[in-house]
Amino acid sequence: MDNYTSVLSTSEFSGIELKELAAYIGAEQDQAAQTYYQLRIVYNLLDKVGAANIESYGVRTAYYGVLYALRGGKAITPSQLRHFVLSGVSNMTSLIDRMVRDGLVRRQRDEQDRCKVFISLTERGEEASRLVVARHVDWLKKTMAVFDEQGLEQFNRLLGLLWQEVCSQAGELGIEIASVSQEGNGDD
Repeated sequence: MDNYTSVLSTSEFSGIELKELAAYIGAEQDQAAQTYYQLRIVYNLLDKVGAANIESYGVRTAYYGVLYALRGGKAITPSQLRHFVLSGVSNMTSLIDRMVRDGLVRRQRDEQDRCKVFISLTERGEEASRLVVARHVDWLKKTMAVFDEQGLEQFNRLLGLLWQEVCSQAGELGIEIASVSQEGNGDD
């Protein structure tokens, strides 16, 4: 287990400053490395707290992206849905199967193209979506309230710059980036 993993799995660091934590895992010598590790540490904790928050509503964490994407009566294909929840094809199929079993979503064949399937929320799924999405958005607002509006805009602008750079590097390495703006690729 590396220092990063062990730090994130122990509670002894709960009162420590983020910069000190990044330094503990070896990033004290370089500002870029320190920023990278701070982003990883904050993301990891934010992800864990967010998942626990979602599950506190009685909904599986894996279901949230689907409930969010399909809210308001939307019906989309599994490949389009996969881009919202950043899941692979086999994982998406299993996820949809579980949500159908739990009565949250339904599959519907396209009347013009019987090979095409659309996924939509059931009435129970719409109820769960309204509840969970509203509560989760409230939690996100509370969490991001550490920034004033201008600070949040600046943070988002900086994240956008970082995103562009990482996407450029990913392209150079042949890494495909999943995006909600991508259309399905016909594997439904």
